[in-house]
Amino acid sequence: MRPSPGPLLAPGPVLLVAPLAQASPIPPVALWQLAQEAELIVVARVAAVELDVYGDSDVAPDVARLEVLEVWKGSPSGEIPVTFRKSAVCPAPARYVPGETVLTFLARGETLAARLRASPRHVRRMTALWAGHWFTIGASYGTLYHDADDRALMHDLVDDAIVLQGTPPVPEAERRAWHIRAASRRATRWHGLDPLRPVPEGLQYFYGLRPWSPPTTDERLEVMRGFVAEPSDDETLAMTLAFAGAEPDPEFDHEVLGQVERLLLEASVPHWLEDALARLAERFGSTNGRADLGLPEPGRFRPSVVTLRRSWQRTLERYGIPNVPPAMPPVSRHPPE
Repeated sequence: MRPSPGPLLAPGPVLLVAPLAQASPIPPVALWQLAQEAELIVVARVAAVELDVYGDSDVAPDVARLEVLEVWKGSPSGEIPVTFRKSAVCPAPARYVPGETVLTFLARGETLAARLRASPRHVRRMTALWAGHWFTIGASYGTLYHDADDRALMHDLVDDAIVLQGTPPVPEAERRAWHIRAASRRATRWHGLDPLRPVPEGLQYFYGLRPWSPPTTDERLEVMRGFVAEPSDDETLAMTLAFAGAEPDPEFDHEVLGQVERLLLEASVPHWLEDALARLAERFGSTNGRADLGLPEPGRFRPSVVTLRRSWQRTLERYGIPNVPPAMPPVSRHPPE
C-alpha cells in the first residue's frame, strides 16, 4: 500500500474530516486517527461512482456506491452511498475506483456537522444539508487500497487501536508501541512513522506544533529490523532513515544502500531521495550530509539526476561507504490508478 501523503504534519482538528472541498491541504491522517474518527470502517467493493447533484455547491456532487465485504467498525445495512467530490484538487479527494476493493473510513454527515468549528446557525444548516449521507474521513487519506495479503495485518492494527481508544486517555507508552508495530511493517510503515516525527520546519505556521519525543534505542532497532525484513522504496525509506538516526547498523545500512542504488539508476528520482542520501552519509561519518552532497536547502532548486549521482559517488569514496549492488524492488503496494 502506498498512501498519498500531503505535507507530513501532525493530525489536525476534527474539522479536517469535513466533506467540503477545501482550498488548502490538510494535515496527514494516519491509521490511528482514522480508526478513532470513523463511525464506520468497511472493506468494500466499489460498485459504481455516480454523479449526484443536490443543487448546493457546498455538497460534493459524486456518490460512490459500496458493496460491503467486511465490517471492522460500526453496523452498516445494505449498500453504502458515500458522498465526495472526485474532481477536487486540494486537498486530494477520497478515491473510489469502480470495481476495486477499498478499505474506507466513514462518518455520518450529522456527526461531521456537529464537529464543525462554526456558528450555531451554520452548524444547523450543514446538519440539515448533510443528514443521511456518509462522508470519508480525511479525504484521500481515508480510502486505502492494499494488497490482500496485508488485510489481516491492517485489521489487527485497527482492532487494537479501537480497543485502546475505547478507554481514554490512552497511555502514551501503549500508543507509541502501537505506532512502532505499524512502522515495522511495509504495508503500514507510513501510518506508524508519520505521527511519531516532529512537524517539518517551515510548516508549523499552517498546522501548528505537536508533542514529540525522540525514539528510544529499542524503538529504532525494531523499526530497522522491520525494514530489513520488508524493505520499501517510497518516501517511507527516507522517513525510516530519519527515525533510525545516525548510528550505523550494517544489516539495515546494506538494505537501504541497495534500494538507493537501484533508485539512482532511474531516469528521474523522487524528491525525497536527496534527504535519504544525506542521512545515509551521516550514518557513515558525515556531519552535514546535504552540504557534503552539495545539495541546496529543501524546497529550493533541485540538482539534476546526473549531478546527484556524481555527488553520491564522491560521498561514497570520501566516507568509505560500501558499494552495494542495486537491490530488487520491493513487492508492489501501489493502489490502482
